[in-house]
This record gives sequence, structure tokens and C-alpha cells, in this order.
Amino acid sequence: MRLIVNVLLFFCLVAPAFSEVIWEQNFDDYDDWTHTQPTGSSDYSAYEGEGTIPPNFHSIRDAGSFYTDKGNNNFYIDNTNYRGASGKSLTFWIESDTRGGGGAGWSSDSILGINLSTGYNELYIQYWIKYQSGWQWDNSSTENESKNSIRVTHWRGGDPFVFFSDGNQRPIADLHLVKFWNGSSLSNDTMMMVFRCSETYTCPGGSSQTDYVSDGNYSGTGTNIVADSNYHRIKIRIKLNSSAGAADGIMQWWHDEELVGSKTNIIFIDSGGNIAHNFNYAMISGNDYIHWASNVAEEEQYYSIDDVVISTTDIAYDYVIGDSDTTAPTVTAFTIPATATSLTVDITTFTATDDTAVTGYLITESATAPNAGDSGWTGTAPTSYVFSTGGAKTLYAWAKDAAGNVSTSLNDSVTITLPSAGMSWGGTGSINWTGTGTITWE
Repeated sequence: MRLIVNVLLFFCLVAPAFSEVIWEQNFDDYDDWTHTQPTGSSDYSAYEGEGTIPPNFHSIRDAGSFYTDKGNNNFYIDNTNYRGASGKSLTFWIESDTRGGGGAGWSSDSILGINLSTGYNELYIQYWIKYQSGWQWDNSSTENESKNSIRVTHWRGGDPFVFFSDGNQRPIADLHLVKFWNGSSLSNDTMMMVFRCSETYTCPGGSSQTDYVSDGNYSGTGTNIVADSNYHRIKIRIKLNSSAGAADGIMQWWHDEELVGSKTNIIFIDSGGNIAHNFNYAMISGNDYIHWASNVAEEEQYYSIDDVVISTTDIAYDYVIGDSDTTAPTVTAFTIPATATSLTVDITTFTATDDTAVTGYLITESATAPNAGDSGWTGTAPTSYVFSTGGAKTLYAWAKDAAGNVSTSLNDSVTITLPSAGMSWGGTGSINWTGTGTITWE
């Protein structure tokens, strides 16, 4: 079978999310799950709730086996290889795959896709990975392995497994775990950062803007540390370039607690591209196969992934899934007088609750939800609101918490009738004024 070392993370962007952690999964609450691997070139794929897709995922691709004895399925969610004292993990089995007649087997994909349903210019992705004991990268000085570790992209709708210049996934940030032959020696645990751009797919400066980092020699880790049958943390940061064609996009990655690779001049959105095509879809795994054995050898090996976190801000090394606050406050009461004769209107009642603590209050004249970082938030509930004009008005009350979660609103309405300006005289006779100056009538 095949082991999928690809953790592809694709994200669908729209409006900014209010929480720092936008997706996380340790698989502990899942029922045991697998998908029966097809055979030969009859690959299986489904998305948007069709077919056999585990909860919280949007899509699945399961490549066929060319083995006589298929062995394990491509992926499992179970308690075989969990991280920590107990729980479950996502395990990928990989096998040789030359699509029946030579070649690198790049289509040997087993992928689970994540649709985040909102868009982001900057993301952090963290997951823990463990290779089986005795994991084999190669069998000679000329064979190498490449496992697509993280892929972050903009999904344009349609089949999420259609790539390249006419595909539905552009731009792309790829992180491959590689045992790479450089012509004179094998490097260990190299990460290969690959960038695919928004419109041309082949980025300016090269067919894929490939960057090899670390060469297996970054300090403190030694060789083959990733494949030592222990769990290790991989963390990735990606940031979209500031405008179409600007060479200031960022991709960085960490192994355990060490920053290993950093590139800060990436053109994710190339000239003529749409800067709104930010990162919006995530996939776990893909492009996995055993390079060092032929199909007839029917070799297979596995790796496991656990504790996957996707966030808009940095993720601590010791972050525990479930510790994040994703529950928004609730505005429990909001009232104002039905009528007023002044532009300053008293707030009769404004109360809110949260599962941790309410840290901000805001009143607006718009039903559109504010961002947690907008100006105008106050630490206590306001006691009045100043309008700019009179008439029929509606106010909307919002609350937020320390994690940036923003509540839905309650609203109330007031009709403001301002006194008429002018002068009246209730007696007989007339008012005479001589001299200089003005008369002010209130």
C-alpha cells in the first residue's frame, strides 16, 4: 500500500475568521475509519459530501493498487499509532506505483482535503508525524523518495484534484520531505519548498521555483531524525505576497522547535493575477510512492499524522488541541428608548456573557459583523450613543472575547425628534432690538 507523507493543506478564503485556530483535529473522537483501496488505474475521488469521506473533511482521493495482494488500504483512522498516552491518528500506507509501466508514480495519491470556507493571506500549519520503525528511504545511491508534506493553495471550485495551469488549485505552496540524491551523496531529511503561481502555474524564475533547504545538516537533529519511529513536529508558515507580482511572499518551516527553511521573496500571485486568490483549502498527503521497489516486489510501509492545527497566528510547540477558545460571546440583552429628543441616546441595557470572559463591547449602526481588531471596542458596555442626525435609527450591539471571537448582535430602534429652531412670542406687542450683537434663541 502507500504511505502518504503529504499533508496538503488547502484553504478557501472569503472573510477573515475571528478565531486564531481555524481548524484542528487529533482524531480521538472519530469512529475507526478506512476506505477500500481500488485496484489498478481505477482511482477513486469524491468531494463535497459525496462518497466515503470522514467527518470534517471535504474531499478524498484514493489511488489504485497494482499489487496482486493489495495488503493494507491507503489510509486508516484508528488507535494503532496515536501520539501521546492514548487516542487515535491518521495513518497512511504507501506502496510502489509506476502506473503500470515505469515513471515516478506522482499520481499515487491518497489525499484528504479540508475546505476552510474562508480565506486567509497568512496561515500557520502544525502537525506531528511518525514514520514506522525501519522506514526505508532508498536502496542505492541513485534512488530517492519525495513525500509531499504540506500543500496550501487557493481552491477555485470544482474538482479539487485538478492541478496545473488549467486546474482548480492555484497558487500553491508545497513542502516535500525528501531523501535526495545530489549527484555525489545522499542528503538526509531535506525539505523541498515548491511554489506554484496563480496564473501561469510555472512561477517567474523557474518551472516551479524549487528551493532545497537544510540538506539534512541543520543543527541539533542529526540524520534521518524524521524517520526514527518517534513523533516529530512540522510547522509551516505561509504569507501571500502583498500585491500581484510583488516578490514578498513568505514560506517558512520548522522541524520540532528549529527554524530550518525560510524564503521571503515568493510571487504567489504573479503579475496580472487576482490578489483575492489567497489560501483557502488544505489537503493531507499525496504524491507518495515507494521509489526503491518495483510493483512486483509488493513492498509497503506507513507513516502516521496526528494533532493537526491550522491557525492565523503562530502555534506553540506544546499546544494542546482543545485548548483553543472558538466559542463566541452572546449578547444577552440590549435596549434603548423608543423615542428621544437629543442626538445622544442613553443605552438602557447592554449585557453579554462568554464561556471565558467578555473583553470588548461595540455598538454600530450597521448589521455587518465587525472585526475583532476594528476600532471602537470598549472594555465595558457603553452607556450612551451619539448619532449624527435625527430620524428613525437602529443600533446593533456586539461583544468579543480575548481569542477574537465576535458575537452575533442584538438590535433595538429609536426615533429621534429634535426641537424646532426659531422664535415665538406668546404675548401682545412686539420685541424691539437696538444696538449691536446677536439674539440667541433656545
